[in-house]
Amino acid sequence: ALNELEFYRALVAASGIWPATWMVNAFWVPLREINVQIAPLLGPVQAEFQSTMTELLERIEQRDESGAVARVSTWFQRIDGPLLELIGGILGGRK
Repeated sequence: ALNELEFYRALVAASGIWPATWMVNAFWVPLREINVQIAPLLGPVQAEFQSTMTELLERIEQRDESGAVARVSTWFQRIDGPLLELIGGILGGRK
């Protein structure tokens, strides 16, 4: 997230559109601070993130709907599955 934020700021600055640059600078500092505080709580990025997202985008580019859906479903199950189990355990069947 910090890399993307920095990239976006550099892109806007490179445009030479100074009012846009001023606006980005106004929200860049608070967003950066939020990211610095929250990122450590989320833990490291999964090692397979880059390759998974690259494969997903390639399947989308190839218009391979079933392959793209299967790939992202597998990813979400792996990442979100433990969270869903934890939530289910905490709520224990409440409706």
